[in-house]
Order: sequence, then C-alpha cells, then structure tokens
Amino acid sequence: MLKKIILILIFLFIFLLFWAPWLADDGGEKAVSILQQKDFYKQEMKELATSSCDGLYTVWAPFGRLVKYCDIESWYVVFWGKVF
Repeated sequence: MLKKIILILIFLFIFLLFWAPWLADDGGEKAVSILQQKDFYKQEMKELATSSCDGLYTVWAPFGRLVKYCDIESWYVVFWGKVF
C-alpha cells in the first residue's frame, strides 16, 4: 500500500513539473516576463523590431512554456525559469 502511495506521489510530482501551471498564470505573462528580463532577448528584439507583429504570446510546451514572437522567433522557458 505504501509503495502505491509513493508511486502516485511521484507521478503527481512529475505531472506537475510537466504541466508547470505557475508559468501559465495570467495567460503566460509570467513566462513572458522571465524572457523579457534576459539581455539576449533585448538584443534579438532590436533585430526583429522592424517587422509588424502582435507581440509575444505563449503556448504550452512540456516542462515549461514556448514564448513566440509572430511565428518568427521563439524561446523555450522551462519550469525553473531558464530560457533556451
């Protein structure tokens, strides 16, 4: 019985990391704000600023969120806040 409980807890923990709901607060604004704090993002946005676009938006990705800019550029923000 204890093994089943431990197995369920491990599964729930992995599922929680996989879903990463804390990055989805306010429609993904948390993931966008993490990205905007990075210096490389500011440099890339200066290069992309010439195109007209609706701006940044997020979509779900395993263990984090994918932050996209007009389907031109995208960045992956993992559940602990690192940007790739």
